[in-house]
Amino acid sequence: MVKFLLESVAFQDLIDEKDNEGNTALHIASYGGDFKILQILANDSNVDRGATNKGGMTFADIILSTNLLNDTEILEIMSELEREDGLLGLGRKLIRETKEAENAEMGKQEEQQREHKKSEEEQRGKDIANVCLLIATIIASATFAAAIQIPGGYDGKGRAILRRKTKFILFTVYDILAFFLSTFSILIQFSLPALGFTRYFTMILTTTLTSASLAFMMLAFEQGIKAVLSPKKNRFS
Repeated sequence: MVKFLLESVAFQDLIDEKDNEGNTALHIASYGGDFKILQILANDSNVDRGATNKGGMTFADIILSTNLLNDTEILEIMSELEREDGLLGLGRKLIRETKEAENAEMGKQEEQQREHKKSEEEQRGKDIANVCLLIATIIASATFAAAIQIPGGYDGKGRAILRRKTKFILFTVYDILAFFLSTFSILIQFSLPALGFTRYFTMILTTTLTSASLAFMMLAFEQGIKAVLSPKKNRFS
């Protein structure tokens, strides 16, 4: 039907007529995205393929911007135009530049996502480090105080009353371990980053030390309670 109209003498005078928006038949076909009709119109020598509408767009601008045709169809139309009269000889370049722009935008978005994820991970690491520092400080303070104010108190000579109890000895060992591990954790958080160690390595090490010191503090508390409350059976009970 389209070929018949193009071959009709009466229709040839109307082929480049524009509507209220300045669109010719080729423009309208481009908006429709029908490859076969576009191919027929674009290959007809009587059709003004460089005509622009009121928006300043040629039919090529429309098919490149609407994405109604796939890349193969667009390239075929552009190639035929290049072979015939060189019109829109930059068709391939336009498509390539469009694709490159899309890829660049996608790459930019991916980079932004990576930066955002990295920023979140760094903030999470800082939060964990701050929590570990707080817990380690509390443990160091508590275990230091427990070493001064020991369970059972002191006798008249300033010696621990429960010093001969096994549970008191265990309390002392656990308390010392908790104190030194928590203190070491605090020291590491300030020293390792300055020495060039990564924040991740520092976080793992301090988390491990703080967790261990917390466990030893709980054991010290348990043994201290048992040492005070357990009945005195013998010298090393």
